Amino acid sequence: AAVPDKVVAGGARAANMPNWAGIDERTGEPWAAMFFNNGGGAGAAKGTDGWPILATLAAMGGLKSLVIEQLELLYPLLADSMEIEPDSMGVGE
Repeated sequence: AAVPDKVVAGGARAANMPNWAGIDERTGEPWAAMFFNNGGGAGAAKGTDGWPILATLAAMGGLKSLVIEQLELLYPLLADSMEIEPDSMGVGE
């Protein structure tokens, strides 16, 4: 409310980052990954809605969620589902 023409509204905060590691059975190579897929909605700005999934962790800036297809290509993982809660991001003016 202080300066809506100049500042983005606050967004969700997240601190839970799943870390997985193992041996890829396809190649025998070790792998490890830290995922930021638990971010909430980002705040809206004047004239635009907020991003649906954006984590603002510590001083790391805005981290967009990894696309599930990319996750499955890069790591020996299979995602059962991924959902975005409808209207979870900020609605812009």
